[in-house]
Amino acid sequence: MPNGIARIFSDEEDDEDEEEEEMECENYIELDEMDTEESTKDSNKEKEDTIGKGDEEEKEDTVGKGDEEEEEEEEKEDEDDEEQKLRDSNIQDMEADLADLADEINMKQKLVEELEKSQRKILAMKMQYEEKLTVLQNQIQITCEERDKVMVSLKNKGDNNKNREEIKSKKDHYAKKLKEMEAEMKRLKTAQREHDQLVKKNKESAKTLKTLQTEITSMKKNKVKLMRQLKEETTKSKKIELKKQQEIIKLQREKQKQVTQIKKLQMEQKSKDLVLKRKQEEIKMMK
Repeated sequence: MPNGIARIFSDEEDDEDEEEEEMECENYIELDEMDTEESTKDSNKEKEDTIGKGDEEEKEDTVGKGDEEEEEEEEKEDEDDEEQKLRDSNIQDMEADLADLADEINMKQKLVEELEKSQRKILAMKMQYEEKLTVLQNQIQITCEERDKVMVSLKNKGDNNKNREEIKSKKDHYAKKLKEMEAEMKRLKTAQREHDQLVKKNKESAKTLKTLQTEITSMKKNKVKLMRQLKEETTKSKKIELKKQQEIIKLQREKQKQVTQIKKLQMEQKSKDLVLKRKQEEIKMMK
């Protein structure tokens, strides 16, 4: 074969070898790119799964924590309600005791006033009887002295019929007057004796009065003590109720914060899902 023809065939063979090598390189690059793409896809998917799983776990932890706190809050509220009911019951009992005590004090004070009024009346009557008896005794004495003087004066005038009649008339007049006074004296003494019996009975009332006054003094002290306790318990209850309201407000804020955090996580998860979906769509388009 001539040398020119052999060179031509040799060049053509070389060209064919180069084309085959280029095709093999292109196939290798394409396969490498596919492997890289698959690896990247798997890596992204694994990363996204990890992130999603982390977000879900964080969300579940937040929700679970919120549920536990809510249960603890409900239990605490139940306990606080029971304690508040007990405090309210104690306050109501003290108010009832205070009302009963006030009623009893008022009743005994009225009884004391009646006994004191009765004692004043009895004392006044005793003084009146004593005064009347004294006045009547003085009147009797004065009348007797007056009678004696008149009798002496009439006797000194002489003994005649006219004088005797006048003496008899004056004697009868003073006798009648003294008899009326003595009858009044007897009536007053009888009334005084009866009054003395009433005074003796009143001594028992005086003992009762003293006992009532002692009881009232003691009851008033108890009333003051009970009012102080009631005030302290009411103030304590109001403070506890105020603190409870503040705790409720705080818990409500924390709950709202948790709700906001959950919503934020949900929005973040939704945004990540959209990004993942877009990347998947891009990968499909690259195929």
